[in-house]
Amino acid sequence: MNPNANAHSSDLYINMEYYNPAINGAVTTFHGYDCYEKTHRFFGDSENPLGALYRFSDEERIYASSVHVPYGYTLITYSDSLWESPLETIIGDYDDHKLQTPKCHRLDHGIGYWSSEVKSMKVIKNRNA
Repeated sequence: MNPNANAHSSDLYINMEYYNPAINGAVTTFHGYDCYEKTHRFFGDSENPLGALYRFSDEERIYASSVHVPYGYTLITYSDSLWESPLETIIGDYDDHKLQTPKCHRLDHGIGYWSSEVKSMKVIKNRNA
């Protein structure tokens, strides 16, 4: 059991299938600030040069304070649901290039919290990666 997991939470399970980020990477969001607890995965769209677009509604139960953005991808968060007002851009990188462990990024603007400014996001595959 993860020592950082909330022992009183009913969300103590995981079901993540393998994917190859070189083919289609995914941003993984985390509830905790240090890339742990309650994850969600948002895939890029390698066929679309505009990237994969995601909108957050008030009903969704997605809370994120930190993210892993895979090498070769970029995450852009927006303050509107039309992807017109960018808040933050995170370019995927490794924490350790030799081991290829993903770098943990804290979000300046959390996702899904009561006063969250993030209303949408875009996951883009970098063309030079």
